[in-house]
Amino acid sequence: MTPTPHMALTAILALGGVVYIAASVFLWIGGLRRRARPRTSESARTNAHPFVTVIVAARNEAANIPALIDALSRQDYPADRWELYVVDDRSDDGTGDLVEQLLPTLPCRGRVLRQSVVPPNWSPKKHAITTAIQASGTEHDTSDRVVMTTDADCRPEPRWISGMMETLGDADLVAGYSPFGARTNVWRRMLALEAFSQGFLALAGIRLCWPITCTGRSFAYRRSVFDRAGGFGEARRMLSGDDHLFLQRAVGQGFTAVYCT
Repeated sequence: MTPTPHMALTAILALGGVVYIAASVFLWIGGLRRRARPRTSESARTNAHPFVTVIVAARNEAANIPALIDALSRQDYPADRWELYVVDDRSDDGTGDLVEQLLPTLPCRGRVLRQSVVPPNWSPKKHAITTAIQASGTEHDTSDRVVMTTDADCRPEPRWISGMMETLGDADLVAGYSPFGARTNVWRRMLALEAFSQGFLALAGIRLCWPITCTGRSFAYRRSVFDRAGGFGEARRMLSGDDHLFLQRAVGQGFTAVYCT
């Protein structure tokens, strides 16, 4: 019998359905997989609170940054073990000046970096993050330092830093869940569902040692990993990817990642 276009379309749809089901089962296995028991090396026992540099790249975020600073001021992580770097990326709404006024409300050290020019072949956000990492490294020992990133419109819960560091343990990178808030209408509820779906894909991929995605709203890695991985590499040209592309790059080079639920 000669195949008809209808038969060919049916076969393609059936094959696509099989692939979709197989991929879904594979990801559910990863998502439900029991996390490996945390390692308790000597370094983990003697250094329960690694020094953390929180980095926020902000452009024209004057409307959002006060709430972020307020949320960060409530962190329960030891104040002498973390700092905040806000990179003012060519803002024209006074974001940098506003942050400088708010920094004294933090229990830790804070600093504003001004980014007035973005070099060729660099995305603004990746250049901002790289600049902050390099600036912080000139003032403290980089052997025991963790870089954490979030966005200006985020509202980290009080245990954000401590929870991420507890999950990091002896691993090299940790991705965290970042739910979408203010679910006041159908559109925002759809965005919340999308954020949940992304979180599940990140969790499953990392537990399967096959990282798919993560979000820079809640992401951390050791400074030494950033240096040894060569920073963002060629991905520095791309507008996005300061999170999942770096995660994939690092894991591809043999570094270990975990997920903080």
